[in-house]
Amino acid sequence: MNPERRLERENGDLISFSEAQNRDGDIVAQLGYVAARDELYRNLDRQQQTICSLVRHHLDLGVDERCTVLPQDQWIKGGFNVCIPIQTESGPVRRKLMLRCCLPYKLAEAQYPESFASDMLSYHDGRLLSHPNIIYDAQDCRGSMAVRTLLRALSCKYLNKEFRNGPFLLQFTDLHPSNIFVDEDWNVTCFLDLEWISALPVEMVAVPYWVTGRKIDEIKEEHLDEFDHVRQEFMRILEEEERTAANLSIPLSRVMENMWKSKGVWFWSCLESVDAMSYLVPDHICPQFGTLWSSKTETILADFWCNDSRKMVDKKLNELADYQKTLQGVFRPSVMSFNI
Repeated sequence: MNPERRLERENGDLISFSEAQNRDGDIVAQLGYVAARDELYRNLDRQQQTICSLVRHHLDLGVDERCTVLPQDQWIKGGFNVCIPIQTESGPVRRKLMLRCCLPYKLAEAQYPESFASDMLSYHDGRLLSHPNIIYDAQDCRGSMAVRTLLRALSCKYLNKEFRNGPFLLQFTDLHPSNIFVDEDWNVTCFLDLEWISALPVEMVAVPYWVTGRKIDEIKEEHLDEFDHVRQEFMRILEEEERTAANLSIPLSRVMENMWKSKGVWFWSCLESVDAMSYLVPDHICPQFGTLWSSKTETILADFWCNDSRKMVDKKLNELADYQKTLQGVFRPSVMSFNI
């Protein structure tokens, strides 16, 4: 193995084996994104006629109107989508459009089929079982098992029977500042990533954690007070908007406030994130019940996550070791391709 060999990642950065083995996530799979991305771009480039036919259909263009897919060097390439610029000409009128295509290798249906629709808690269980690089060591494995056990046990505390059969509201699953456009007076003019909207339980609606510019695991102690101050201002404005809106069978502000007071907002945040639960359970869930998170707590709760939890810990440690060997093999010069 050449320790200096560096492989390209999807964002263009180069990474060595020594750097990769200290990173979270499945680096072996991520290195395969480059080949998958390039193949996708080649396929889209070959499908220019199909793309133009699709555009013509949606815009009802006549046979004498031109439709052109612009060259690949003008495509806008993101982390989850690629935007293909298209130009149409109808006499003197020219229009520029964007056709956005998701990156199929990022959607994860192949690894986690129907996981979200069936059960968010089961998804997190499945992720722990299937991800080879999800733990650092034995204690981290027990901690991951423990938080999942506790969240499942406490779920009945946060799920309101009143909303068991709805309402289910359309919500953004990836709402962040870069997806919101505003004018000079800070009026919202546009949202992006509408295709990721899902019909979700009303209890999942919450003030975005990023309104104070902090990560969700940083919202604690004095930063929690800072967030709550901004949250209250947000809620005041929402209540004003509700008073001027049409009659609502269930005021959204009431549901959101109840979820904040019950700490349910942190429960749902655990389910919505792939890695936040390890921070939110000790910082917000445990104090609600007058207990502290400790290694002893992790060991006890981990035993209830599955039969023979010690065997499961050993299994995950073996998977981690195998992953490290596979990762090391990827950086050998003879390995030139990856399978996604």
